[in-house]
Amino acid sequence: MREAFRYFIFVGLLTLALFVAPFDLISTAQLSGGQATNDIASALDDNQNRVLDDAEILNAIQLWILGEAMPGGEVISDESILSLVQLWITGETISLALMSDDDGGDVPAPTRCTEAAGTFLSKFGETGTTEDHHFYDARGIAADNAGNVYVSELELNAVKKFDVNGAFVSKWFTKGSDDVQRWSPRRVAVDSAGNIYVSHFINLEGAPAGVQKFSADGTFLTEWGSRGSGDGRFSHPIGVAVDSKGNVYVADSGNHRIQKFDSDGTYLTQWSLSILNRMTPSDIAVDSQDNIYVSDTDDDRILKFDSEGKLLTEWGKNGFQNSEFQRPIGVAVDHQDNVYVADADNHRVQKFDANGTFLTTWGSQGNADGQLSFPHGLAVDRSGHVYVADSGNNRIQKFCGGMSPVDAAP
Repeated sequence: MREAFRYFIFVGLLTLALFVAPFDLISTAQLSGGQATNDIASALDDNQNRVLDDAEILNAIQLWILGEAMPGGEVISDESILSLVQLWITGETISLALMSDDDGGDVPAPTRCTEAAGTFLSKFGETGTTEDHHFYDARGIAADNAGNVYVSELELNAVKKFDVNGAFVSKWFTKGSDDVQRWSPRRVAVDSAGNIYVSHFINLEGAPAGVQKFSADGTFLTEWGSRGSGDGRFSHPIGVAVDSKGNVYVADSGNHRIQKFDSDGTYLTQWSLSILNRMTPSDIAVDSQDNIYVSDTDDDRILKFDSEGKLLTEWGKNGFQNSEFQRPIGVAVDHQDNVYVADADNHRVQKFDANGTFLTTWGSQGNADGQLSFPHGLAVDRSGHVYVADSGNNRIQKFCGGMSPVDAAP
């Protein structure tokens, strides 16, 4: 009798999910479902950034109807099953259903951003001071699963951490091997465990150049790389990104290549293009399939590779029109694999799908809200907010990226 009653409840929930999902009236982030959802995510092999398959959702539904516990010992709640069904229907990744706080518990994800792409939301930072909440040449930016934002500040050799509302949390300085000399941070990346990777270089022969790894509170963990052209060495490393397996990719700009490492800095592989098609990588981003997107500032283009370096596609050329670039210095990818490019000298952000089809653009030169001056780093959080390191204005601006797979150009 109990099972039959819960079955009819489920039919109602499924009907609601089917009705709601196409219109996006309920955010899956707002329907986070507790430990049972976490158990399902943990069961997804070595990659939680993928969609639920039919067998997994049917198993979850059966356990919910029968009231049986998941492997972790928790029973699936009504909120969990609705959230999971909606994820399955929309084809969104399981990682949207939950995030963990510092104590390992489940906390709600930030509210999904549903405004049109390019809608200005907020800003933080001011020009050229030493105050903690101000910037002096902000270059790189990354967002963690809780919505915290990390900004690399080139001139002050610092990384600053802000919460989802732009409030200053903490900062730390990058440092050289003598604990006095400070390395110049270029870009930042965050892995699924919340560790922070910072690329850096010093323009001196024999000086250290490479990657430093910190915990989320700025505790130093490890470092690797030195100046040079051999395996694991760098010349002007800029972009850094982490894939779903924790591998770290570095845009080794001066050596015209991408290098790949494990999370502890062990060298794995590298790739480059031919002399006639040589790239000068500036920034790098990874999508949900572990494809790699590279911004090439010499040829004003975006290159897409698989995780082993096979070139899949490329787009862009020098110019001012849509899909053309003037120094595409930053690149980021959202959870739907849309690609955002900081088109620096055109003072704008352009948005594309995963194959390079132009979707929309926003920004113009200036210092008013929504205007940009030589934007550098980009980051997209799990709720679709796009953070832009507005370098020329020494501030961070927050926009809505638009959650639809296709956005009309303004």
